[in-house]
Amino acid sequence: MKILSWNVAGIRACFKKTKLSLVNEYDIVCFQETKCEQYQFTESFPEFPHKYWHATQGRKGLHGTSIWSKTEPLSVTKGLPNELDTEGRVITAEYDDFVLVTVYTPNSKADLSRLDERVNEWDVAFRQYVNSFGKPSILCGDFNTAYLDLDIYNPDGMHLSAGFTYSERNSFGLLLDTFVDVHRQNNINKEGEFTFWPYTVKVAREKNMGWRLDYFLVSKDFAREMETSILKYYTGSDHCPIALEF
Repeated sequence: MKILSWNVAGIRACFKKTKLSLVNEYDIVCFQETKCEQYQFTESFPEFPHKYWHATQGRKGLHGTSIWSKTEPLSVTKGLPNELDTEGRVITAEYDDFVLVTVYTPNSKADLSRLDERVNEWDVAFRQYVNSFGKPSILCGDFNTAYLDLDIYNPDGMHLSAGFTYSERNSFGLLLDTFVDVHRQNNINKEGEFTFWPYTVKVAREKNMGWRLDYFLVSKDFAREMETSILKYYTGSDHCPIALEF
């Protein structure tokens, strides 16, 4: 099984830049920040007969997630049970052997105005949801948190930055009570393993001045021999794709 996860920062713009040429190599593809309604993306990709989209309610052209699958899932659920997700941030697909969740976690904003909501409402609801499944689970997507100092370029002085505050990192750590960060498990002390490089710093990608915000988290009872890849040479977004194979 090969699964790809990618924050495309607008799937239509990313398609224009890349044709999404790598996706056909995978059995399931999970997109975050699609920024469109399903009808607005007109490319067919017949290799994936099963496509599911969750768009933002209200203001259009923001956020959004999508799962494309070559195999039909047993079931698909959009959002969170308590209706907290009105921004198209979560899709869940259940298969025979596992549940797959793709997520685009809210950003706490540069002024941290959304930090309390993010940590004390969203993160709590998301943890409760993903710990409720009755079978092994895979979580993937943009979690908007660099968990370890290793997961951010030059961490000194960054603890008041959205995505690297102590409260966000501690909250993310609670997920690791029941899930394994597969990439870090396989690369315990490896530096420079980033998935996001801000467009606001022109040389960020060239000099690998990045953050690791994108993860595959796998429930501990399912974390068998799995390999992850950070496909940092694929451009088209300020995030690169990541892959899981098992």
